[in-house]
Amino acid sequence: MDNIKPLSGGGNVPIKYLQYKDADGLTKTMYGITILDAVFDENGQKLSDILQNYDCELGSNENGSYAKFGNGLLICWYFKILSIAFSNSYASMYQANINLTFPHPFIGVPVAACGQFRWSSSASWGQVVSTDATTISLRGLDYIQRPAGDTDVMYIAIGKWK
Repeated sequence: MDNIKPLSGGGNVPIKYLQYKDADGLTKTMYGITILDAVFDENGQKLSDILQNYDCELGSNENGSYAKFGNGLLICWYFKILSIAFSNSYASMYQANINLTFPHPFIGVPVAACGQFRWSSSASWGQVVSTDATTISLRGLDYIQRPAGDTDVMYIAIGKWK
C-alpha cells in the first residue's frame, strides 16, 4: 500500500467504501472499513496501524468511537445518519436540537466541534450548544423548514479521561 492517497469515502463509520490512487496512479476501492482505516499518513500507513504503536485503546459503541491514550488524552467522534426535522423556528431560520452521549466519559468538559449537521443535500449547518463530561448538545440550522429526513451528524471532542 505504498503511496496510497485517499480520494473520497462514503457512508458512516464504518465507511462503506474508500477510493484511492495506488503508486501507479490506478484508482482502487476498499469496502467495509472504518474511519481509522481510511486515514493515511504521507507514507501510506493507516491511522489504525499507527495508533497500535502508541499506548492507545480504540473502542466504539452505539454512541460513537473513541481513542483513549495512556497519557490521559481522549478523543471521541461520532458520524451517523439520523432522521431529523428542522422545524423549530429560530429567528428567520429553523433549527433541530439533539443531545448525544459520548462513547467514553471525560473527566472534565472537553473541547468539541460540530463537523456536520446536514439535512439531505441542503446547505444546513451545525454548532455545539453545550458539553459536559458525558454529553454533547448540537444544534442544526437551516433557512428552510425541513421535515424529518436523513441528516448527517458529526462531531469530535478532545479532552482527558484521567
